[in-house]
Amino acid sequence: ANCAIHSANVLLLALLLRLLRLRGPWALVGAVLFALHPVHLENLPYLVGRADSLATTFMLVGISARIWASCHGRGRLASAAAAAVASLLCAPLAG
Repeated sequence: ANCAIHSANVLLLALLLRLLRLRGPWALVGAVLFALHPVHLENLPYLVGRADSLATTFMLVGISARIWASCHGRGRLASAAAAAVASLLCAPLAG
């Protein structure tokens, strides 16, 4: 399940970089660097790392929804806010 979440994060980041209008192979390069970075890979073998991966997923969804709403003039602000709140609920708080 962690590998599936990580793969979804890589695809979401590639989509986000395309929404930010990165041209050519740069969106793919950014997504590959994200996929292979050790900070993100260390969450894969451990169950406790799933919270960080899910928080990243929801935050990428929220940012993408916000950019999509500003570009297309549609009301997706509620979905962006809901994804941001879900991201905050997934991440454990440092005490």
